[in-house]
Amino acid sequence: MNVTEQCLICQTNNLCDCRQSLASFFNILKSANNRVLRVKPSSDNDQPKVIGAGIDKLNAYFTETIQIGQIHKAAKLFGYTIKRVFLKDRKPYLVISSDSNQIHLKLSYGETDITGLISNPNKFINWQNYYTFINSVVPKEPILNAKVTRLDLNLDFECSFSALTQMLDIKNKRSSLTFIDESGSRTGLIIGKGNEKIEIYDKAKKENLTDNFTRIELRLGKSKLPSRSIIDIPNMVAAGLHFEGLVGVNTRFTDLPLNTEQSLRLAAFKHNLERDGFYSAKKMMNQSRNFDRDFSKLIKVDNWKIQPSQLFKTKIETFIKPQGVKTWMH
Repeated sequence: MNVTEQCLICQTNNLCDCRQSLASFFNILKSANNRVLRVKPSSDNDQPKVIGAGIDKLNAYFTETIQIGQIHKAAKLFGYTIKRVFLKDRKPYLVISSDSNQIHLKLSYGETDITGLISNPNKFINWQNYYTFINSVVPKEPILNAKVTRLDLNLDFECSFSALTQMLDIKNKRSSLTFIDESGSRTGLIIGKGNEKIEIYDKAKKENLTDNFTRIELRLGKSKLPSRSIIDIPNMVAAGLHFEGLVGVNTRFTDLPLNTEQSLRLAAFKHNLERDGFYSAKKMMNQSRNFDRDFSKLIKVDNWKIQPSQLFKTKIETFIKPQGVKTWMH
């Protein structure tokens, strides 16, 4: 029986270019391997600093008629700026703003009524300020009866995009994975699809910031929403466990002498880890389903002491129920 051996670098058969130029590759590998093994082992508690958590988007539609005149009257009363704009969907909206606070209200076909809401609660100091602002413009009953269509939750870290992806594994191994590249460099990835997606992206690059800033964003819709009611959102978000699909990990590399095959395997894993992150690197090196066996003596993976789901649960309290402030629900 003929057995075709796969190359550890490109995962193709034994006639690949990697095998044909193996002698020259070993010289490169020697220096690369030394660099890998000099990486300091991570401590069990070593994890990136969390900047904060919030609600990055809340969209909803109104189930009853709100005349545009009511909105103009309320905005004028509170001294808000009101402006008609078109968004990416090429439909007309009213932007109601005051300083950095703003919401978008969707106009009906004839532009006589308001039919929906697009908002970013993070633009407000806390949830109480967000709700108070909406309630000052939109009548109370339509807010109570509105139906949420999309909710984005965010967890922010003070580290680079590459560093964070090297420390994240995915629980659901069947989740789809899409990479986002801009100008030849990787800036984001999307996990999953449909009504529950997680996007991890370089927030610093997107906002032209000088400090490291990477965001994990959980995008929920329809059946995955914690609630369809705007007034129930804060308590449901605070009580739930979100970002459970992600596992924070630290990877340690062995300091023991390696044979040629082990050196090749470790170098390939390290290359994939730096380029695509932990989950993708592990998946690439597990095509024969022997990852645990092949890497048991090469790397050790420790989970973060505090996982993303718990980090979010702790940090979101600052936004939803800030210390010393009674929320509008109480």
